[in-house]
Amino acid sequence: MQDFQGSNSNSEKLLDSINSENSVVGKLYLSRFYILAVFSLFGFMQGLCWAIPGPLSSAYSTLYSVDNDLVQLYVNLGPIVYIPLSLPFSFWMDSPNGVRRSVVFSITLVFLGQVLRTLASDASAQSRRLLEASYILNAAAGPVAMGAVGKLSEAWFPPTQRATATAVMAEANVLGVAAAMLAGPLIVSGPTMSQMQVYNWGLLGLCALMQVCAMCYFPGHPPTPPSNSASQGEAKEQRFSLTALRDTAYFTLTSRNFIVLAGAYGLCTGMFGSWATVLSINLSGCDARTVGWLSFSMTVVGGVGGIVVGLAADKFRHLKASLVGLIAASALCFLAFALLCSGAFSGFTICHQDGSPGPGMVPLFALSILGGLFVNASIPLFLELSLEISYPRPEATVFIMLTNVNNLGCLIFLSIPNTWFVFCGRPLCCAYRS
Repeated sequence: MQDFQGSNSNSEKLLDSINSENSVVGKLYLSRFYILAVFSLFGFMQGLCWAIPGPLSSAYSTLYSVDNDLVQLYVNLGPIVYIPLSLPFSFWMDSPNGVRRSVVFSITLVFLGQVLRTLASDASAQSRRLLEASYILNAAAGPVAMGAVGKLSEAWFPPTQRATATAVMAEANVLGVAAAMLAGPLIVSGPTMSQMQVYNWGLLGLCALMQVCAMCYFPGHPPTPPSNSASQGEAKEQRFSLTALRDTAYFTLTSRNFIVLAGAYGLCTGMFGSWATVLSINLSGCDARTVGWLSFSMTVVGGVGGIVVGLAADKFRHLKASLVGLIAASALCFLAFALLCSGAFSGFTICHQDGSPGPGMVPLFALSILGGLFVNASIPLFLELSLEISYPRPEATVFIMLTNVNNLGCLIFLSIPNTWFVFCGRPLCCAYRS
């Protein structure tokens, strides 16, 4: 960040490009909202399927003989698989006709992963292998679910709607994680295998709907671009090569501004996302449904907040000041959250011995909801700033490199034992660094 002084010329070019588009009349298609809906459903289901084992850790232990270490491995497979596949997928997305093919292929991976998860119906070693394979397939769809957001919003939406479209598609993945926090404990409450199968078959139906919609109609570009930058993006696809991929990757690895931005993004959103998925393990003494509501509330409020921030970003361009404010506010919330959980405030017991909520659960809910709001609302700002810094480089490769750091932050968090301290300290470091 460093006031982004080194990126002023890039920002000016981007702003000039946006301003020049106002004089060029592109064509807008109602089908852009269909594209938005299908891709958002894809991101929603990919995030939901990734987060399934976290809130169901006790159910997995009972039904599949899976311990907490294996549950964390299932969650870890997301970033483990994502990172090595990210660059090949980014090259595919930036190549001619690559958006449609990569999106349909990735949706198929999510669908097949859910098929395997539905076939796992007992505590045998074969079922555990099916579960592992299902999470690998779902993780392999991650680079497109997170990396194609910028390309689709630029290709289908005018400049006055682009940040909002980006926010909706990006936050859909977050809302999918939130849905897993709530739906899993509510449906698999026994826990019994029949409840687990009802849950799996329901998810399979949504995945099948997503698959059919993508196979029937999902073009990467409209017949007529909505703006100058969209037509330039199509032109960039036609002349995209390994050299362009290498140059963009080199820029993201050497640009001081991009490195600082990506580092803050990974530390904030990556660690928050992984922490939310395994919150049931950290609060193992509390009722699973209460923890599910806690995780759901802070994640869904944050997702909605991100969409609101995207709407505001379409009208106001004070991105950096807003981003620093959100990160600093999240730091204070989660610092208070950790102190409350550690017993620093006497008389505020989180949970009683029988698992029922204690007097400390109300302030815990409030702090988690505010913290989740501030963290997830920052996602559209991170994405928009990454485009400003890297303009006019290919959006998919830039987003992939940015989200790589997000997944690295997720992986680091899940690998460090003293996660309470890390989770509390990371936003403070980000705010200071910014």
